[in-house]
Amino acid sequence: MGEATVIDTVIRNLVNVRYRSRAIGLHAGRCRRGLLVVAAMVVGQSTSSALADTPWPAIERFPGAEVVSAASDVAAKQRRLILGPLKKVRNALAPEREEFVRGTVRSETYFVPDERRVDAVRTWLDTRLSKVGETVYSCSGRTCGSSNYWANTVFGERILYGPEQFQSYSIVLITGPLPRYVAAYVGQRGNRKIYVHVEQVSVAGASAPTFVNLLADGGLIFDDSVRQIEALREYLSADQDRRVAVVVHGGGALELEIALAGTQQRAERVRRRLVSEGVRANGLIARGIGPLAPVSGRPATRVELVALQL
Repeated sequence: MGEATVIDTVIRNLVNVRYRSRAIGLHAGRCRRGLLVVAAMVVGQSTSSALADTPWPAIERFPGAEVVSAASDVAAKQRRLILGPLKKVRNALAPEREEFVRGTVRSETYFVPDERRVDAVRTWLDTRLSKVGETVYSCSGRTCGSSNYWANTVFGERILYGPEQFQSYSIVLITGPLPRYVAAYVGQRGNRKIYVHVEQVSVAGASAPTFVNLLADGGLIFDDSVRQIEALREYLSADQDRRVAVVVHGGGALELEIALAGTQQRAERVRRRLVSEGVRANGLIARGIGPLAPVSGRPATRVELVALQL
């Protein structure tokens, strides 16, 4: 059996596989109701100790800020990661990219009494976030999607709800002995009052699987981050016999053949992008499988990286 035949067999088998809802430790999410993120492994520390040892607040509050609520959760629970804007899927709102991780969280919501310009608050926060970590995702205005969804479903803070054009969201990765992610959401209400919600996720040591482990355990969602691309590049460089499939899912509302063709084209575009970033070309295979492998808890439209055993 030739290599191409083996590859196609592996890809076809994806349709019958139920991937586990485990996450790569590289991005953002939420504490039962809030947005959270997870990074690399923290070894030899309890989750409560790690939470207590991380600086808080992660960034200084906007001048004159008045805290209206605060919360923390020291339990290493499964959290929802939101890594992209919101969109409608079968008439229901859902994040374009999301994951599920285990981790701890701290959060607070505060009122900004002396400012009425969302852009000014966002710029102020982004400047400070960029000083402490690497930006992994951001959006502003209507590109973020439904303000109601962010306020009530993601963060569980209805006071954040307001016109969609007056919102912003940014998240950064802070590396070090205690890796963590910090997310900041800004929302302006109809009365022009501005509120800010900040969340910090500390990694639960045992719950941050490595890139290699995730690839071997059925695949992971490709999030287009610099760190994930670097990990993929290193993975393929370490062994010339390794192969990884770029598998694109989606197109459920289209005719099957059109969906298959569209996802195949996107898979090839992603592969070309990875090759341009220095990922070994002969280690990447592109496949689009349309809507044939739905997985509960994962977005219908997604790009996955799957290790192939040839």
